[in-house]
Amino acid sequence: MMTKQTIAEKHGITVVQVDQLVGSMAQTWDIISGDWYEIAGSAGWAGLYDSEAHMVAEATLDAGRITTHNPDEDLSWLNRSGLKVMDLGVEVWSL
Repeated sequence: MMTKQTIAEKHGITVVQVDQLVGSMAQTWDIISGDWYEIAGSAGWAGLYDSEAHMVAEATLDAGRITTHNPDEDLSWLNRSGLKVMDLGVEVWSL
């Protein structure tokens, strides 16, 4: 099982950044989840994604939604070259 520490080490970020990402993803998901489920339809995430964590990662991290819905958070570190943001998002949402 992954921990905050192992995720941070794997992706070259800090545990504080893991916590920041979890909180920002949760804030974003709280705002957009109703619309996202409406788009997904009755099949929900099961017909479109490998897991709920994958759906939430894509929904919150794609197209800058996370920065739009968390304007007071400095999430610029997500743009670091080589960072696999979607993999990171799936892992932190799975904690």
